[in-house]
This record gives sequence, structure tokens and C-alpha cells, in this order.
Amino acid sequence: MRKIRNYLINNYSKEEVRDMAEYGLQGGFSGFIYYSETEAFHDKYENEIWDLVHELAEDMGFKSSLDFINSWNHSENVGSMTQFKNTLTWFAVEEASRSLVNATNFDELFKQSA
Repeated sequence: MRKIRNYLINNYSKEEVRDMAEYGLQGGFSGFIYYSETEAFHDKYENEIWDLVHELAEDMGFKSSLDFINSWNHSENVGSMTQFKNTLTWFAVEEASRSLVNATNFDELFKQSA
């Protein structure tokens, strides 16, 4: 998740990352609004996204990564590969933002990127 965390640090303010962690991406954040944006993000960070999915599925005791994904809110509304990539992107960015907010050096991470 390191690359996704770095992307967030380099492209968003600490307040935006805090809002991503607290409210999720459905609130509308630049770069994650349109399917074309979330698809491109997914394609760039696909391996890291799937590593995170597999790791959390295992940690949470799911039989498979797909069972884990199926447990997410709104996963039943996925009707295309585009929507699936959007769902995976939002999941990964929200997890990365929560990870950053919970880091003991959260404020320092954003001072370094300024």
C-alpha cells in the first residue's frame, strides 16, 4: 500500500486525506469522481490493490478475496469491469487514507510533501 499512500501524500492535503478516511470517496474527491479516473488509478496500482485485498481477506478470515469483496457495501451493484475497478480503487484509497491518518507520524508525512 506504500505507493498508494505516497500518491495520497503527494496529491492531497492532510485535511483531504482525513476526510477520505472519515467519510469515504463517495463525497467526491478530485481524481476519483469519474470512472475514467478510477479505472486509470486501478490500472496503475492494480498489483498493490490486489495485494491489499488478499491480505485483508486472509486477516479477516474470508475463504477468498472475492468473498471479502462481496461483503463490501454496494458490491451488489457492480455490473461491469469499469464499476468493479471503481469499487476496488475506492476501497484501496479509503484503506490507504485510514492507514495514513492512524500513522503516528501523520502530520510529519504531510510537512515533508509541502
